[in-house]
Amino acid sequence: MQSNPSTEAEEWERRGIEADSRSQHAEAEACFAKALTYDDSRQFSWVGLAFSQINQRRVELAAISNFARG
Repeated sequence: MQSNPSTEAEEWERRGIEADSRSQHAEAEACFAKALTYDDSRQFSWVGLAFSQINQRRVELAAISNFARG
């Protein structure tokens, strides 16, 4: 059975939210980035990625992640 890319992306988003809630921002960043490998049109993943980068004091990277893709 083949997996659904959106379902996989949702699972990685959930993991990112959980990691961020534990203040594990680097792990959250990795989870949101992984979600985007399954579906790069997911706005929530892009926002989660940016916030996890901001929480790591990497504001410049967060800006690039969200504005350079367009």
